[in-house]
Amino acid sequence: MSIKLIEHIEITDPSITSVTLTDGGDWSDYTDLKLVYSARISGGSGTYTTCFLHINGSEQSTGKQLYGTGSSAASHSAFYLYTVNGAATANTYSNGEIYFSAPTSTTQHKWYSIDLVNENNAAATIHLIGAGTYASNTAISSIGFVPLSGDVEEGSTFTLFGTTSGSDGTTTVS
Repeated sequence: MSIKLIEHIEITDPSITSVTLTDGGDWSDYTDLKLVYSARISGGSGTYTTCFLHINGSEQSTGKQLYGTGSSAASHSAFYLYTVNGAATANTYSNGEIYFSAPTSTTQHKWYSIDLVNENNAAATIHLIGAGTYASNTAISSIGFVPLSGDVEEGSTFTLFGTTSGSDGTTTVS
């Protein structure tokens, strides 16, 4: 297996309302994709802001998630990317990874998983893991990170990696 950097986005404009990574023909060589992000959202109230994962422009709002706050644990069937609210803390970012299996397949549904952690300068934390299915035979050609309200704050980063399995000319699977 080989892992390659596909795209890196660093937010420098404080008025970005969402982030979308698009294929542009670059994803067809990969067996899996992994989006690693560090983000904050401005505005809103409370400790965290709800964000959504969009695949090919469609909100992925179903799945199963387990989360813990350090003092309690629970689960829900909605699929959210809880992100630090910039108004509630200074200089703290949410960190997460979203893994996409078989993103370029046109013959099967694709599953994705998430692992994220939020902290509010040690006053509040949440760790969340979850999984969902993109119920389509269409290849994934765009991945969006979309806040329910507010803007993606300056300094947030989004990095997309692709993995290959033995057919990239340099990797041999034995």
